[in-house]
Amino acid sequence: MPRGLPQVSAGQAVVQTRLGTLIGERAGSVARFLGVRSAAPPVGPLGWPAPQPVPAWAGARTATRF
Repeated sequence: MPRGLPQVSAGQAVVQTRLGTLIGERAGSVARFLGVRSAAPPVGPLGWPAPQPVPAWAGARTATRF
């Protein structure tokens, strides 16, 4: 496992993105990362303009459900 990534248990998957680390789950030969935002929510002043990027996060985010 690459240096700096968290330890994961059997059935889990980990990936490093440009925004941070995600911990997902393995389902057979497929790694699933659920509930990962692709843009900031369109609320308030972001309601009508083009989607904005999601800010990076610190540490590892669990991504096993929506």
